[in-house]
Amino acid sequence: MENHKHDNIYFQGCCGHDAASNILENCCHHPSLAHVEEFASSGRKRLNDDMPPLIEPKFFGHPDFYRLVEEEKVLHSNKNRDYTLGKDPLHNLRQSEKFGVPAHIGVLIRLTDKYSREETLALNPPAVVEESFLDVQRDKSVYSKIEHILYKEFEECPFKDRIIANLKENAGLLGEWRGQKLVERVIADTADEIG
Repeated sequence: MENHKHDNIYFQGCCGHDAASNILENCCHHPSLAHVEEFASSGRKRLNDDMPPLIEPKFFGHPDFYRLVEEEKVLHSNKNRDYTLGKDPLHNLRQSEKFGVPAHIGVLIRLTDKYSREETLALNPPAVVEESFLDVQRDKSVYSKIEHILYKEFEECPFKDRIIANLKENAGLLGEWRGQKLVERVIADTADEIG
């Protein structure tokens, strides 16, 4: 039987091998918190005599938090497989850069859409049954992590100050245009009411 060791945490891998991994890293067996917990609860402290004792991870906070993180990992993996076709894992989320919008801001735009959807679902039953309030919350959580990754990448961009300045200028122009359109609409509605 093949043994894998990382940071002295040992457990039975999903493929049947005795495996080990730091739960924050991916081993060749893709361990999960459940694997570590299962091994720890088995009462075994080592797989054989030449291995050091099991070092049990200590987590604080609500146990459902860790369950949700595990679910988010699966969701991200499944969606990644569907969207990227084996390319750069964030390929689909970088598409906003074709329009001059940094990828992390593209993800922020997706997040604002999710917040709007969440607000609607919190007050009304969903018209689209496939997407529940909890689905939207999970999507927001995953997008937030991806936004973090993309923001850290953007910080390395030598043109970031110029890009942000252009985005602010464009946002100001769009706001001015929207404000102008609103004024024109109010004037037109008022003229219709009077006339």
